[in-house]
Formats: sequence, C-alpha cells, structure tokens
Amino acid sequence: MSTPGGALAAHLDALAHAPEAFARGLAGAREVALPFPAEAVRNVAICGMGAAGEAGSLVLGALGERVLMPTATIGGYTLPGWVDQDTLVILLSVSGSTEETLTCASLATERNALCVAVTGGGKLGTHYAGEGVPVVPVPADGPVGSSTIELIGVVLGLLDRMGVAPLQPGEVDEAGEVLAAAVAACADPGDQNPARALTEVLEGRLPYIWGGELTAAVGRRWASRMWEWAGVPARVSELPHLNHDEMMSLPALDEAVRARLVLVLLRDARQQRQVQRRFEHTAALVGDLVAGTVSLAGDGRGPIARMLDLVVLGDHLALHLAHAAGVQPGDDPLAAALAVRLATTGAGSEGRATG
Repeated sequence: MSTPGGALAAHLDALAHAPEAFARGLAGAREVALPFPAEAVRNVAICGMGAAGEAGSLVLGALGERVLMPTATIGGYTLPGWVDQDTLVILLSVSGSTEETLTCASLATERNALCVAVTGGGKLGTHYAGEGVPVVPVPADGPVGSSTIELIGVVLGLLDRMGVAPLQPGEVDEAGEVLAAAVAACADPGDQNPARALTEVLEGRLPYIWGGELTAAVGRRWASRMWEWAGVPARVSELPHLNHDEMMSLPALDEAVRARLVLVLLRDARQQRQVQRRFEHTAALVGDLVAGTVSLAGDGRGPIARMLDLVVLGDHLALHLAHAAGVQPGDDPLAAALAVRLATTGAGSEGRATG
C-alpha cells in the first residue's frame, strides 16, 4: 500500500497528535474567563453541526446518568423554548462560520443565555466575542473532522467546571493514556494495527454499524467519517431501537445487498444488561443473513477512555478505507457548490454548509 499524501496525510497527522489535542481542550475549558458562576446554570444546550456537533453527542453518550441537569445537543437553526438566561449554551464551530451554529448564537444571545463559543475564528470568534461571549480557542488550520478530540476535551472541561457532569479523580489521566495507546496501535505499520485489520474486513462491503448507550454516538461518528472521508455508505442504528423496526426488514432485503452487509457491533463493558443481551441475541438471529459480523469494545476503566478508544479506531478505519479507495478526505465539491448557492440566493451566510 502506498504512503498516504495530501488531505489524507493531514488527517492522519492530526490524529497522531490527538492526546495533545485532548489535553489542550481540557485546559482551554478550565482557563477561559467566564462572566457567570456555575450556580447560574440550570440546563445546557450544546450547539454544533457535522464533526463539531459530534463532540457534544459523544460526551453525553459517555457520561450517561452522571449528567446532573437537563442537557441536549442542538443541530440546526432553532433553539428550544426552554433555552433562556439560565441556560449554558456551548457553541461549537471550528471555522466559526457554520451558519446553523451562528443562527443559534444569535438566538441565544437575544435570550441572554450563558454562552461560550468554542472556535478557531470566523464570525463566532470575532463578532460574538465583541458582544461579550467568552471564547475557547481551537486551531483553525487543521482538518475540521479531526478536531473533534479537542472539542471533546473542551466540552468535558466545561461540563465539569459548571457542575453539570463532574469528572472523577484520575478519569482524565486514564483517558489520556488510553487515547495515546489507541493512537500508537493505529500507527503500527505491521499486522497488529486494528484499523488495517478492519479495513481488510470492510473494504468493498457495506458496514452496518450497531451501537447502544455509550456507543450509540460512537456509531454515528463511525458512519459519518466513512461517508465524508471515504465515500462509504455506512448504515448506523441503535439498540434497542432497531429491534422494533429495522431488524424485521433484514430477511426481505435483496440477497445481493445482504451479501455485502457486514455487521459492526460496537459493544461496551458497562452497557445495561438488557442491551448486552439484545446485542447477543439479535446478532445471533440475523448473522446468517449478512456477509459477516465484527464485534468490538473500547479499552479503559472509565467511560471517557472507552469512548475515545473507539473514536480513534473509527477515525483511522475511515482514513484507511479512503486510502484503499483512492479518495482524498475533503474533496467535497457538493458541499462547496451548496455553500455558493446558499450565499448567492436569498439570505446568504459565509462558510461551508457543514463543519
């Protein structure tokens, strides 16, 4: 296999520095000057689109029942009616020009919400900073999709600092260690590289990714990276939800489609017992209907570590699939064309439609 170049090499390099990015994100959340105390927060809205928005979902999926107040991720142009002056609104956009997030910023500031921007510049990092919104800076010169690890660190740090989801002693250190080990494993040039091994299983196939609880958001991350970086039309679903609809349709699928499907089961050591049983029994029932099944779980004692381990593996897998297909991540003429149409027809906005 040839040596990756261009955008693919840039993404791989960014992932190689994921442990530093995670630590930098945590530090940024702890160091930013906030004009409001933790006691002012009654609920939380985490706003973001694409790879940036995934950070909020991944964090909330990992923290689960530890979240002590109502918290939601917002992807789109509108804010729920409950967002008010007691709401912590975390605005995530690496470019600072994502129009959906900018619209949420406008709405949140109009409602006097407790806003924090996490961005590398753009209007979010200039205009709203001028309106008094504190800014946690993140690098704007790297691949947007690979910035998610740093954004995860920022969101974790802010939720801990505001008392929304307190971190446990040693949890961050363990997560950093597991993250470093995952990066090293995926950089292994030999047969022990888990991303290379999965690429051999999934190349030319249709990945059908199952997640549940902590791994539900991870599964969506895996699928989105495969779509965007490698052009692989991965399907993702969540247990127990899929037991109530999708599972029933598998026998009726065209045999040629089923012959290309590979189930990718994203398990977790701490999944609720009934979810674990559903993984086991559902896979047993449909295993003969698909081309193969792969079962994976993240390493680590804590949920943040296990989530990050799987995120790093999925990102490397998507990049290896891209390399195998001769695809350069970031070759997105449709997104560029859409941005031009939105900017030149009616009410326009700067920047890409997603990011």
